[in-house]
Amino acid sequence: QDLQSLVRTSQKRNKFLQKPNMKFFGGKPKQPADSSEQAIASLGRHEELLEARSRVLQMNIDKLNQEIKGLMAQKNKKAALQKLKYRKKYEQSMDQIEAQKDNIQTLKMKLEEALMQKNTADAYKTASVAFADMAKTAKELENTMDDIKDHLADVDNVSQLLAENIGTAVYDDDELEAELDELAQLDQSELDEAAVSLSLPAGIHAATGLPAAPAAAGAWP
Repeated sequence: QDLQSLVRTSQKRNKFLQKPNMKFFGGKPKQPADSSEQAIASLGRHEELLEARSRVLQMNIDKLNQEIKGLMAQKNKKAALQKLKYRKKYEQSMDQIEAQKDNIQTLKMKLEEALMQKNTADAYKTASVAFADMAKTAKELENTMDDIKDHLADVDNVSQLLAENIGTAVYDDDELEAELDELAQLDQSELDEAAVSLSLPAGIHAATGLPAAPAAAGAWP
């Protein structure tokens, strides 16, 4: 009866805990657990059942030991042998339960190790995605800086275009210098000619050095 009561209580509790998306105290629905976590929880619940069964079997074994001692004191060997057989069955069940508990412990340890590895792998994946995002951001920033440089170059070109004089002819500097030299030579020739004119007698043409032509009759001097 004690074993049946423990089993029923444990089953009720497990059913209560296994209900999906339950709300506690008005909180948010509980998210479904990972399969590894569910397996670990299931093994833990089964281990508790085995523990309860083991305690009941141990109580029965202790009770049988007392009964066997009493029967042996009464010299009732046949009844004592029958009780001993029951005790052996309980002890065999105890051995099986201990073996199952050992297996459960091993499975739990392996599952917990696998779950830890999975969580670590997920963390690595998250880090990899973060690095990829940062690299993408760096590339986008590089492209943005290139665009800004292009825009600045366009602004400089526009500024140069706006600064140019509209309608002003473009002259070659070499041609202008040659023209200045010609003007300088002409000015020097005129100066030389004026100097010669001042040094010649009256009536002598400066260019030819000959007397000037006489004025026409009746003309004013």
